[in-house]
Amino acid sequence: MNLLGVEVLKTVQGALGAFEMPGMVVAATRGDEAAETLVVGVDDAGLPLARDSLFPVASVTKLATALAVL
Repeated sequence: MNLLGVEVLKTVQGALGAFEMPGMVVAATRGDEAAETLVVGVDDAGLPLARDSLFPVASVTKLATALAVL
């Protein structure tokens, strides 16, 4: 855990608790490549997350559409 150190791990764990999220995948990138990945927690089914776990975009598309219209 070189790029994503202990402080990032503590921040992620705090966010999981504060926002009642079951898990999170965080990546540090170098160019267009993931240099390091931090995987914490489980998915909605209670299965451990993996580096290549898929997440639904849900309401994020509404924001993108609204910005595109403006």
